[in-house]
Amino acid sequence: MAITASVTDEILDRIGADGLIDGSSLAVEATHRTICRVLQVTEDGFDDVRHYMRMAMPILSAVAGPEDFEACEQAHVYLQGRVRELLEHARENPGDGLIHELVETEQRGDITAAETLATALFFYTVGHMDASYLISSGLQLFAEQPAVFDAFRTNPDVRQNIVSELVRYDAPEPVVTRATSEDLDIGGFEVPAGSTLRLMLGAANRDPDVYDDPQKFDYTRPPAQSRSLTFSLGSHSCQGRLLAEAEIKTVWERIALRYSQIKVASAPEMMLTDASRHFITQPLRFT
Repeated sequence: MAITASVTDEILDRIGADGLIDGSSLAVEATHRTICRVLQVTEDGFDDVRHYMRMAMPILSAVAGPEDFEACEQAHVYLQGRVRELLEHARENPGDGLIHELVETEQRGDITAAETLATALFFYTVGHMDASYLISSGLQLFAEQPAVFDAFRTNPDVRQNIVSELVRYDAPEPVVTRATSEDLDIGGFEVPAGSTLRLMLGAANRDPDVYDDPQKFDYTRPPAQSRSLTFSLGSHSCQGRLLAEAEIKTVWERIALRYSQIKVASAPEMMLTDASRHFITQPLRFT
């Protein structure tokens, strides 16, 4: 993840002698600028994208109200408009970025214009959800459990284990909604086709029948207990999982190269629903 490493180093270079930084801003900027370089589009505007993603996400809640739907519509007007501008620029300026591959695939007739827009929108915005949240969550954990940061910093062999355990321990989207396409029997309950299900991934990740001491963060869990449903499994596994986990580990690694401690400067501000988790501000001190 050379791109993420380079971007993170640029962000860390801006930290003053006091070591103060907003961990949530670091996480969002690092993931946003990484995907912008992969897409080969301009890297500006991550604060705007973060703002509108925060407006859009509450709609996933089970108790979303009319104001949430209105805010989501406003957010998508901006986000889709922004991505349409990037696609138009790519059509007029050939390149070898991912966005150019999408444009070329559309021009060959393999995907529709709507599919091009939806795919580009997904890649452009997705880092503002799961990956950035998990980066911030890990920084908070390192501050609250210094021994875990010491292990990450000094023992490369456990780094992926720490990432995997955090993915289980603190799912950024603890609930997903799915519709059944056929009649199902789930644990003795008959679920007819066409039903809407809210699947509690965060609860499944802490199922005591699967995990020993599930409420504890334990990166030494055996492989059989290191899997989780945060990014789903099998054919429905999240396509961005490998990118997200690589970004998370790379950002932490660049921080670990420079600093030996992470401390909470003041309590973070968070926006939480049953379906999504976000750090609004996360004042930290790196020393």
